[in-house]
Order: sequence, then C-alpha cells, then structure tokens
Amino acid sequence: MKKDINTTMYDFVLNSAEHTRGDALAFGNKRISFVEFTKEVDNVAGRLTASGIGKGDCIAICLPNIPQSVIAFYACSKIGAIASMVHPKTSPNEFEKQLKTTRPKLALLTEINYFAYKPLLEGVKIVFCSLITGKGFIGMKKAVEYTSVESDGSNTAVYMHSGGTTGASKTVVLSHRSFNALVLNLLESMQYPFDEHDTMLAILPLFHGFGLSVGVHMSLCSRMAAALVPVFKPKKVVSFMNKQKINVLSVIPRMMQKILEEPSFSGEVVKRIRKLYVGGDNLNEKLRVAFNTKLKDEGSKCVVQQGYGLTEMGSVCVLNFAEQRPDSIGQALLNVDAKVVGEDMSEMPCGKAGELLFKSEQMMDGYLADEETTKQSFVEIDGEKWLKTGDIVSMDKDEYIYFLDRKKRLIKISGMNVFPLEIEQSAKKLEEVLNCVATQKNIEGKPFICLYVVLKEGLELDEKLKNKFSDYFEKTLSHWSVPKYFEAVSELPHTNFGKVDFKEIEKLCNGDNK
Repeated sequence: MKKDINTTMYDFVLNSAEHTRGDALAFGNKRISFVEFTKEVDNVAGRLTASGIGKGDCIAICLPNIPQSVIAFYACSKIGAIASMVHPKTSPNEFEKQLKTTRPKLALLTEINYFAYKPLLEGVKIVFCSLITGKGFIGMKKAVEYTSVESDGSNTAVYMHSGGTTGASKTVVLSHRSFNALVLNLLESMQYPFDEHDTMLAILPLFHGFGLSVGVHMSLCSRMAAALVPVFKPKKVVSFMNKQKINVLSVIPRMMQKILEEPSFSGEVVKRIRKLYVGGDNLNEKLRVAFNTKLKDEGSKCVVQQGYGLTEMGSVCVLNFAEQRPDSIGQALLNVDAKVVGEDMSEMPCGKAGELLFKSEQMMDGYLADEETTKQSFVEIDGEKWLKTGDIVSMDKDEYIYFLDRKKRLIKISGMNVFPLEIEQSAKKLEEVLNCVATQKNIEGKPFICLYVVLKEGLELDEKLKNKFSDYFEKTLSHWSVPKYFEAVSELPHTNFGKVDFKEIEKLCNGDNK
C-alpha cells in the first residue's frame, strides 16, 4: 500500500488498492467491478464539470447508501469539489440551515426528500437519483473533458454535519489528508488484514464519519468490496449478508443488537464473519458477550473489536487492535497521539480521569463559518495543536483508554462527580433491564439522579422492583450515584445517527421543573 496521504481521496484509493481485478461495490443482487466503478466516477466527474462544478465548489449529497452516493463522492474528489454529506431525512428546517452554511451549487436528491427539499433549493441545480428504479444523475448534463485536480491533500474534501465537541450542531471541515491518514493509521494498526476476497457491510450511512471513512474509503483502499445498505432492516440485512458473502462488519451497538435478535442470523452467515468492529456509542458488556457467544457457537473465530471515534477526527481513532480488553475502548491508532488532561491541561497520572485530547493528521480543520467554536475546540500544549474531545476517560499503563462519559453529561451531586454511564453500565447488568439512561432531575433547585429504564416484556416498574433496584445500586455504586427516581419507558429516543438522544431524555425528565 502506498503511504502517501498527501493526495486526493480518489487518488489515494487508486494508489493504495491496486484493485483493478476485484469488485468495488455490492448493492442488492449486483456487484460493480473496480474497473466499472472508476469509469462511472470519471463519467460523473465530467458531468459535474459540464454543470459548472469545479474546485472548491460544494455539492450536497442527500442520498442513502446507494452506488450513486459513492460514485458522486469520489467524482467530487477527482475534480476538487467539496461533498456536503447530508442525512437524506434531515428535517427541512435543519437542511435550510445547512444550505446557508455550505452554499452548495448542486444537490443530489432522491424519492425520500425531493419534494421536501426542492422548494429550499432556489438557484441550486437539482439532480435526481432514484432509490426505486436505480437510475442515477437525472438532470445532470452530459460529460465533458476535464482535468483531474492535483492536491497535496490539504484542500477540503468533506463537510460533515455533527453535534460537535461542544454539543451544538456544527459543520465539520475535513480534508483529503484527514481521511487518508485515518485509513493508513487504521490499516497499519491492524496490520493490513483485508484483501480482494473480503466484503465489508457498509451499513453505516455515508453522512456518518464511520460509514464514509471505514465502510467505504477503507474498504476501497483495502481491495474490499463495500456492500451498500440504504435502509437498516435486520431481516433484509442478514439476507443481504448471505447473498453477498459478507465477512467484515462495522456497526454501532444498536444495529449489532438488532442483528443478534434476528432469527435468521445463524449458520453460514455468522460463521463467515471474520472481522467485526463496533463503535459510535457505548457497547453494553452483556451485548458484547452475547454476540461473541453467538459467533463462537456458529463456528466463527471472530471476536468483537470495540473502538471509538468522533467526527472531528474523521471517525475512528481508538481501537482494541492489539488485544481485546472488554472494559476498554482500546488504544490510540498508530500515528495518533492521545493524552488525558485535567482542567489546567496538565497531564493526569495513570488511571486518573480527565479529558481526552488527540494530535494527528486525522484532525479536522475546524467548524465551517465558526471561528470561535473552532478556537475553543483546540488547545496548544508545548507548541503543538491538540483537539479537545469533550470526553472524560482514564488511561492505564499500557495506554488502553477507558471511557467514563461525555464531559457535558457529567452531573454534580453535593460537589461530587457522577458519571451517568457508570450508572447505566451497572443497571444493564440487572436481568430485568434491557436498556436505560441516567439523567439529572432537578427538584426545587436540587439535583438528583433519575434512571429511565426499558424493562423486559411483561414486567412492570412497581414499588417492589424499584426497591430491588435501589438495594442493588446501594451496593454497587457510590452514595452520590445511586438513582433517587425511576421511570419506565417503552423505548429510548435516538438521534439520526442511532445514538441515544440524551437531550430528549433531559427534556422529558425536567419538562415541568425548568
């Protein structure tokens, strides 16, 4: 694999993969060879050029995981345009906000969003890509000759729309070099485990950093085919895995749980799995053990590898790649520096909690049109620029990192730090609890811990069960972390990225108390 990250993402794929004999994409019952893929990218690059799109211009890719999404993305890379990766079901109000920030010249829409977004796109060229018929790039001009952009990797490749390390909705600016460095760091850390015989389940959406960088970019750079899934439905996903002989998975915990619960997930489709990476949210230990047991029982030698990432680092930057430590999110990837610091930015001793910082070529350039928040997200230490993650962790002597909680979720009870995640991890060990969220409940200005629980079917949160929970937490948690209130819910709210929506839970908990 060529190790020069200082190029466009498209050129990095070509230089890395030497992939011309294999397949690039799998979708439905079909496969697209690497030769076909590069021809399509070349054609769309010419069509974008004919439409007046050039270096530095933005196009909004508002599509699910379909071949047109990937082809359009790399066509942008080839001509130096910037791809704004938009959740295809983003609300019109949020989409309108993104438009004001990113100012695209062209938007790719599909049946999911065409009628909702079209009125907002005055002065923007609209191109239609059908999810139903498979026809793509309707309304785009015929290709013209063009010159591929030469790049040192520093120019912007992607706008990713994220919650940001500060919590507010932000547009993260990532360069070609950032994504190329991520792939190189990840593959070097894992010692290049893939080849043209592997197929990656590209189920995480391309508007998600993990989905774009690992599901697609790493796959193509590794000679793997990226098997695209536009809509997550467990039964259909398992059937697709079987048809396309998928043997590498990158998922978030919620998807992992749903796949495990699917009755058809058994036999060869499980045995075939040789690598499984999970990130994007906290991994429940019960789920990790259950999935590993399923893999072993069905004859797979694979074990779940937990990792961690954030959009501001392209995505994954920590992984259990050397050995699997169940309670750890892993070690920083090779070529990624990590440190744990206190409020004064001094390094914390081994095992002590503090904020996680990173320094790497993977780092974002900043937040689009937001200099102040960009400035707040970085810190200079000994003349070097570090990214502040907003996550509280500890690190052991072997540099394995242990996630404690988001800094913004930290709760103060009588001056003591309480980590909601610690409460949730303890609660999930109870046989009655399927899922839960701990949050702060304010009563007459005083903070208390309230635990929202999803119980096993048929159970009721009566006084007897509440007392059992209270007794259990009194024995397993510090005095300040013991929940005072319990509430049962049928399900927890989730964000567009599949993570638990903590803000909605907080609103539910304190709606009458603010």
